[in-house]
Amino acid sequence: MEGTQQKGYDISKPTTEDWPRERLMREGPDVLRNAELLAIILNTGHKSSIYSDMPEQVAGVLVEDYSKLNKDSIPVSGYCIDILRIALWSLMITDTFYDSIKKVITLGGDTDTFAAVAGALSGCYYGYNGIPETWKSEVMRADYIKELSEKMYLKD
Repeated sequence: MEGTQQKGYDISKPTTEDWPRERLMREGPDVLRNAELLAIILNTGHKSSIYSDMPEQVAGVLVEDYSKLNKDSIPVSGYCIDILRIALWSLMITDTFYDSIKKVITLGGDTDTFAAVAGALSGCYYGYNGIPETWKSEVMRADYIKELSEKMYLKD
């Protein structure tokens, strides 16, 4: 398997081939800002005043009519806006956590990333009990993860 997944990049040591560090330094603040805005919207509901401070591409993804998209019309790429669109699409057109994950995997391409983001959004929506028991039983250190998530949830 080739690509950046096998190479361990050290963002503290720039090199000519260390493109992720340069990209992170260039795009990182915007990515973090957009993630924070998305978290606010998902947590509080769609607030139109938040959209005015949001980049047009992100706001467009959040107001898109996903019922009109299908497997052939949704852009399938590793671009962050497309990944968010894929995850939201799968959440909006399915009725279960399982179906949301299954839907993005059928798209092909970067399925592990699509499933990770769709799983995060679907997990927030359907909750712990919405995740299939067979999947939860395979997670290493599941008790620790559940305990940690409960502490995070209860934290002020």
